Formats: sequence, C-alpha cells, structure tokens
Amino acid sequence: MKIFAAISTLVALSSAAQYSVSIDKDAGLVYTNTKCGKNYCIDSNLNGLHTYTAFSGNEHFLRILMSFNFPNGIKNASDIEECVLALPKPLTKSPNNHYYNLFVRKLDADFSASNVTARNAPKAGEVINQTTGDNKNAPPRINITAACKAAANRKLGLVIDASGTPVTIKSKAGGSDTRLYIRTK
Repeated sequence: MKIFAAISTLVALSSAAQYSVSIDKDAGLVYTNTKCGKNYCIDSNLNGLHTYTAFSGNEHFLRILMSFNFPNGIKNASDIEECVLALPKPLTKSPNNHYYNLFVRKLDADFSASNVTARNAPKAGEVINQTTGDNKNAPPRINITAACKAAANRKLGLVIDASGTPVTIKSKAGGSDTRLYIRTK
C-alpha cells in the first residue's frame, strides 16, 4: 500500500509544471479625458520606446498594455493552478520613497502593439488585482490566477494602471524583465 501511495505522489509531482513567460508584445498609451470634438485631445501610442509609464492623474493617463502567450506545455488554461505577474522595480530615480498603487486589468490580447491608441484599444475589464509599492523595490507579485484560467486561445492581455507616483518599467524593446509565473496541475 505504501508503494502505491509513493508512486501516486511521484506521478502527481511529475505532471505538475512551472513556467516563466516573458512579454510577447506591449505598448504604452498616453491620453486625456478631455475631448476635442468626438476624440481625445491627446491620444498617442508610444510603441517602440525602451520604457513605458503607468499613471493616472488629473485628466492625463498613461497605460501599459502587455500580452503573453502561454507555452506549448499548457494545453488548457483550466490546468493552471497559480498565475502571478512579476513586475520589476520601477526605474524612478529619487532619493526619497515614492509610493504608488498598481492596478491590473484583463484585456483582449489581440491588440496591435504598433497601432493601438486609447480610441481603438480593446476595452479593459474590471481590476483583477492590485498592490501597493514604492520606487525602491520591485512590487509584490500580483496573483492573477483567475484571469489566466479565463484566457482565450492560450493568450493573456493585461493593462497596468497606477495612481500616486508614476511607475516606469522597461518595455519589451528595452529588455523588459516583467514575467508571468505559471504553475499547472
């Protein structure tokens, strides 16, 4: 009986897998709530920059959009047991601590990184999770398991918003070290 239990445990452990997934594509958006006719007065795509900033304050918004493709080892999103987003330490340089709130929202992953603007971006969903951090340390890992399990076609799109201090991180073009850590059954 003990041998059967030991074999069952080994089979269960060998079927579990962990993955570290880097960004497939990203974009930075800047826009205002102020309208000039039917459109935002400022509505730009910052694609190709080495850094992107998340910030919302007054009438101005900076958003980071990112998309991840799940590895081939993940056949069904329902097999995901845990999924966390790990963002790097912000690039803000200041001798003082500056605090921020990060908000992660789900987004359709099929946006065009080179052409997306606030006007044509897929509608961001409700806040999946949020965390608080400072400019001296990487923010805590953000659990987004429910969003990963609900991802269509093994792709996940996210929007990063921030309040308080602007949060600037490296983009894919700048060598981003943002990761999605996934553990499956």
